[in-house]
Amino acid sequence: MRILSLTISIFLMVSLAWAGEKKAPKTYTKVGDKTPVTQVITIEGKKLDFSGKVVVMSLFATWCPPCRQEMPELEKLWQKHSKNKDLILCAVGREETKKELAPFKKRFKLSFPLAGDPKREVFSKFAKSDIPRLYVLDRQGKIIYQSIGFDHKEFHKMISLLEKELQKKVKK
Repeated sequence: MRILSLTISIFLMVSLAWAGEKKAPKTYTKVGDKTPVTQVITIEGKKLDFSGKVVVMSLFATWCPPCRQEMPELEKLWQKHSKNKDLILCAVGREETKKELAPFKKRFKLSFPLAGDPKREVFSKFAKSDIPRLYVLDRQGKIIYQSIGFDHKEFHKMISLLEKELQKKVKK
């Protein structure tokens, strides 16, 4: 009886610890941190250098339903601000290659840059799990916004913050 009780207790402790680990998003960055990534290479082979730019970056996957909800909203944002040379907007496909991303970009009629991250080299600098993740970086490369998941209200808060950041004067 004691062995059974001990076994059940151990099982419950391990289960609760595992469940707690699964629920807690593993995030390695916070607002105010310097970005751990300063450039990405698009699926077209163009280097996007974040230096001196305001950056909106989504970490996503083509198979992810919330990520797919976010893409049209990012496209609207890009259509509104694409002429602003101070802005970079890009989406980085976690565990995705050009082979998956090119048809996704076409299917969703996306005009902003996509970058592949087949080995999680970009993603792993920001987090261990959970997508989509959205980041806004200021011109000095500081994270001024980050979120997990997709929510319309939260996305519009990000847009407001982004637009304020874009209005700030560039220091020469």
